[in-house]
Amino acid sequence: MQAIQKRVGVTTDVLGSIKGVKMSGLSSHVTKQIQGLRAAELDDQRAFRHLQITNIALGNDSLWFRDCPAC
Repeated sequence: MQAIQKRVGVTTDVLGSIKGVKMSGLSSHVTKQIQGLRAAELDDQRAFRHLQITNIALGNDSLWFRDCPAC
């Protein structure tokens, strides 16, 4: 959650001073910085997403086996 807040904060700051960023020619640098923050954010969330997928898969398996006559 902190990674999201950091990225959104940087994006908000950049948008607030977009004219200065463009005039100074830093647009590509700022873009790369924000994209890097997004990539780091996704890496941080990867473990949580895998856990969530596992929980969903296990929950669905229990529903399938509940109706199994041989079980």
